[in-house]
Amino acid sequence: MIGQSPARKDALAKACGNTRYVADLRVPGAWHGITVRAGVAAGRLRAVSAAPEFPRDDAVLIRGVDLAGPRNRVQMVTDDMPFLAAEEIRYLGEPVAIVAAPTEEQARAAARAVKVEIDPRPGCFTLDQAEELRRRDPSAVPLLAEYRLARGEAARVLAEAGIVIEGEYRTQAQEQAYIEPQGVIAWPAARGGIIVAGSLQCPYYVHAALVRLLGCEPGAVTVRQSPTGGAFGGKEDFPSLLAGHAALLARACGHPVRMILDRHEDMLFTPKRHPSLVRHRTAVSPDGALLAMRVEVLLDGGAYTTLSPVVLSRAILHATGPYACPHVEVHGMCLRTNLPPSGAFRGFGAPQVLFAMESHLDRVAARCGLRPDEIRRRNLVRVGATTATGQVLRESVSAERVLDEALRASGFVEKWRRYEEDRSGARPPAARESRGAGPAPQAPQASRRRRGIGLALVWHGGGFTGSGEVRLASEARLTVEPDGNLLIRVANVEMGQGAHTTLPQIAAACLGIPLARVSCATPDTSQVPNSGPTVASRTVMVVGKLVESCAQKLDQALRAAMSGAASPGDPLAAPSSTAAAGEAPSAPAAPAPYDFDQALARLRAAGGPLAFSARYEPPAWIHWDDQAYRGDAYAVYSYACAVAEVEVDLATGEVRTERITAACDVGRAIHPAVVEGQIEGATLQSLGLALLERMDLAQGRFRQNRFQTYILPTAGDAPEIVPIVVEEPYSRGPGGAKGLGELPFHAPAPALANAVAQAAGVRVTELPITPEKIFARLAQQRHDDEPGGPGTPRGGDDRDRERAR
Repeated sequence: MIGQSPARKDALAKACGNTRYVADLRVPGAWHGITVRAGVAAGRLRAVSAAPEFPRDDAVLIRGVDLAGPRNRVQMVTDDMPFLAAEEIRYLGEPVAIVAAPTEEQARAAARAVKVEIDPRPGCFTLDQAEELRRRDPSAVPLLAEYRLARGEAARVLAEAGIVIEGEYRTQAQEQAYIEPQGVIAWPAARGGIIVAGSLQCPYYVHAALVRLLGCEPGAVTVRQSPTGGAFGGKEDFPSLLAGHAALLARACGHPVRMILDRHEDMLFTPKRHPSLVRHRTAVSPDGALLAMRVEVLLDGGAYTTLSPVVLSRAILHATGPYACPHVEVHGMCLRTNLPPSGAFRGFGAPQVLFAMESHLDRVAARCGLRPDEIRRRNLVRVGATTATGQVLRESVSAERVLDEALRASGFVEKWRRYEEDRSGARPPAARESRGAGPAPQAPQASRRRRGIGLALVWHGGGFTGSGEVRLASEARLTVEPDGNLLIRVANVEMGQGAHTTLPQIAAACLGIPLARVSCATPDTSQVPNSGPTVASRTVMVVGKLVESCAQKLDQALRAAMSGAASPGDPLAAPSSTAAAGEAPSAPAAPAPYDFDQALARLRAAGGPLAFSARYEPPAWIHWDDQAYRGDAYAVYSYACAVAEVEVDLATGEVRTERITAACDVGRAIHPAVVEGQIEGATLQSLGLALLERMDLAQGRFRQNRFQTYILPTAGDAPEIVPIVVEEPYSRGPGGAKGLGELPFHAPAPALANAVAQAAGVRVTELPITPEKIFARLAQQRHDDEPGGPGTPRGGDDRDRERAR
């Protein structure tokens, strides 16, 4: 089954409209829950009360003051966010009360009858504001997270170097734009317990939050994932808050309670990608060797910590890109502002810093007189290279291979030279290209349009950072069901990425049985072990390895039964196989085939085990120091290279994306069609980050808060996408597979930025790159080129500095 592309197990029901999402569930007697929100972004909450018209006989009201102490804190990395604000308002729309009533109309009427009294205060809404306030008074803007890593003597080398290039790069917030909005349903259960079903990524995160909120035993809480219409990280942390609201209301009214957000409310108040400001100072030799890097990463965490430490951690670990540099300093800070809490979004921290790194490296290449591919090849990591944290890259280091594949498939070198000649005027107009192939027409309009090609090379660490996977101690289970089929029991959810097809493929491949005989259980905390969250590109690489280990144990038991050596036992109490996620798989001689059903019958007759488990064990060589932030940050990295081809209208700033070539190393493609789909989808999503998806602010409110105003890429915006699947197997992944979900998102946005810079002749250093920004930079360049103008370098906000040695 490995390397084949069977029909996805969830495809037919979804294509036919038969899948029932949480909003489709009809629950008899269910009440409707509504959140009452603060109407200001910052202030002191004086009171929340029910007006005389509040329907006390037909509705329930819960306020922050009704929740005792620690219970009113959502359990996350740092427990600083209340379920309901009781004293301080930190962002516009912060929940201050929740109501429920038998119908949605009654619930909304009850919500309107809740009186909220707030003394407003001035708010802080941007990183620039936060940084300035913190510069004046460090206590004025708290840090939500801070990390540093260092290698060598970056400060000394930067001070002595002859060429130092500096740059500043920014990204805005980005909406996950999942198809299905956030939603949960809560049922009151016996002995004060609760059952929750919802659209979510991490059932056990929600479970832990509810156990503490409700003050009950873990067994009294059940969390079940409903079919989930997309998430992209946006349903990692927020469902804990929403599930807590629904659970409190269900307990209060004694009925099931539905809380389903509409799109407008979802976009206004749920977490977004962290806005970022990244500053680079890079020392480079005249021949393009990176000598030293100093990178400063600032993230806007919004009002509460939520997942910001995890996002910032990944940001600083990826900030230098897949390049070898002997002297490195990276300092990352996440600042608090009066915006909705920022959260996880595909790549969580890596896309922001990789956009900065790849944009900056193009400028370094230009200063050294090198092509973009030349400077990358000069500095990229190879087997045996040492990262900024001191990690030695031992295997599956494919940076050069994905670079070569993308260059070959796109024809990058020849096109880059041609477009450089076009921009500089070295070629006559008749030789220049218009859109598509062939010479440009001889017309005045032709000079308005210029083509450009851009390159980006990135990496992504698979799984949780450092000791994260060890702390999770993920467990998977495989059971033989009464009908003789196999059921994989893990908490990892299917949210459109194909996990509940690829995990059965791994088990079926181990046992040599049809895929139809293996399925995944619905993620339900009362039925599946805690295999960790569905995040961080870990499901196939980490959990898939555990599934593979369970299948290998079953295979061994079946072979023993065929030889007459099977014996009863408790497989769940047995130690995990050494082939679990931390150990290299053994490579025995090809085992003799056997009849699966016959062997299973013998195993049953012998009273042998019918359930098998495996728990994560790290590779023996992994060592990570959380205090020093040094060591093996990830067990392995994946690598990707994207080449983007664009046409820019110099009169309007309009960008037309014509082609994106994306080469991604996945270790081993378990399901090639799923892999290609992930690459194509991530590429288009990254195009949105690069060119289209604006989130402007007005006093703490996102102005683009509906799909009518938040511009997503559509089929009409989609260029030709050329996915290239590169396989550089990882010895400790199932079948050699590595993480994939986030990797293909990272490279297209910086590749597009670099392509636009070549075509337009100016560089925009803030995403998204809109026509207005291009037009403004072109106008600034024309002003700078006038006699007596300031003569700002073409890099715009960036600048080069060269000193005599």
